[in-house]
Amino acid sequence: MTVADTSRCSVSDWDSAFFGARIGRFEMDQPSAADVEQAVSWARAEALDCVCALVEASAVPSVRALEQHGFGFADIRLTLDRAAGGAEAPAGWTIDVARPADRDGLLALARTVHRGTRFTEDPRFGAARAAELYAVWLANALEDADALVLVPREGARACGYLTLHGLGAPTPHIGVLAVAPEVQRRGAGRALVAEGLRRGRGRGATRVSVVTQGGNAPAVRFYQRCGFEARRCQLWYHRWFTP
Repeated sequence: MTVADTSRCSVSDWDSAFFGARIGRFEMDQPSAADVEQAVSWARAEALDCVCALVEASAVPSVRALEQHGFGFADIRLTLDRAAGGAEAPAGWTIDVARPADRDGLLALARTVHRGTRFTEDPRFGAARAAELYAVWLANALEDADALVLVPREGARACGYLTLHGLGAPTPHIGVLAVAPEVQRRGAGRALVAEGLRRGRGRGATRVSVVTQGGNAPAVRFYQRCGFEARRCQLWYHRWFTP
């Protein structure tokens, strides 16, 4: 790897603008100690405040190299997938596409339910700003022609959401999923996933993938109950350069 290799080292413009800090990304399956040292040099040359590194969980020498160069563990990134369609939906839920009138309520929910992520758990990002990140992601999905936001309804009220992205691709992916606390454990989440799988297959998808926190055992068990299987495990590390 060279310092100018932007396929592995890049400035994250969107994250930088959102958090008000210069944030970069170093992504390499099994970097050597020399690779990590070069990534740190690149980050310093770019005057970054933070660089986020993503490596394979099985790459123990790479993890050691990151830690020796000041990176701290941030999260486990687990990728799962399954065949599109074919999931049984729990009875009793109406699932449809989010409407403009649902927007404010859905964004309010997004600000409160996404916890335990690498952004919310890293105090340098700020808890309030990290929570707002998920509301922004959901708002963007509501405006994205290549995404679909599905909601479970109790009466007229939307009480959760699932975002499905990359609808024109063979393997679209679930972005964020949440259900309001008062309707949890009633099958709304599984109904959302089943509908997402059905609609994905209707658009020509063969499989659907999802990324979740590997340390979030309830989320992992949920997706496994929905028929998803783990395919890849990676680790996020953060290195801050500013006090």
